Amino acid sequence: MTFATIELKLDYNFANKKLLEEALTHSSKKLENKQVRTYQRLEFIGDKTLNFIIAQRLFELFPSEDEGEISRRHANLVSGFVCTQVAQTLGVLKYVIFSKAQENDKTYREDKIYEDVLEAIIGAILLDGGIEQAKEFILKHWNDYIAKDLNPPKDAKSQLQEYFQKHYKALPKYEISHNGEVFLAKLNFKSKTFEATARTKKEAEKAVAEKALEGL
Repeated sequence: MTFATIELKLDYNFANKKLLEEALTHSSKKLENKQVRTYQRLEFIGDKTLNFIIAQRLFELFPSEDEGEISRRHANLVSGFVCTQVAQTLGVLKYVIFSKAQENDKTYREDKIYEDVLEAIIGAILLDGGIEQAKEFILKHWNDYIAKDLNPPKDAKSQLQEYFQKHYKALPKYEISHNGEVFLAKLNFKSKTFEATARTKKEAEKAVAEKALEGL
């Protein structure tokens, strides 16, 4: 497999082509060869690199904002949605190396693959060219999203609260239970029940609010 086309898309030429190949190799290839290296390890380090670079950039750009405001910006910019948008713009999916069985299976979540492969590519660039090359790649593809984000996005609980106040003139009521290990948060509205678990009550409420917003 030649990588000239995707390297042109990425605007980065790999010294070690094996790293790029690994970043593009789906886990299903292990069904054909257990020794093959897939993108999962690179995805891990790429995710951490993306989080750090975006956090550093926001810290520099918004010196007057508190931790909560920067955190909301950060969560939005490193979300699966933005990663998928960037990956789709680069067209990375057509370069992913699947097993023969997986190539014909259209039930997989394309958005998750977009996100995972993009993070793996970031990890590969980091290992191939160092942190400055990874930073250059990330900022090139995220700067437009950062520029559009003029106001810090509200967290899921705040957004849901505003929705309830506007449409129901009331606040959402979270039902919280604890089984000794995790907190379970429930929210009932629109004839649906949304549930989420987390290690803390606050995290559980946030998670169920996110699910409820997706269901609007």
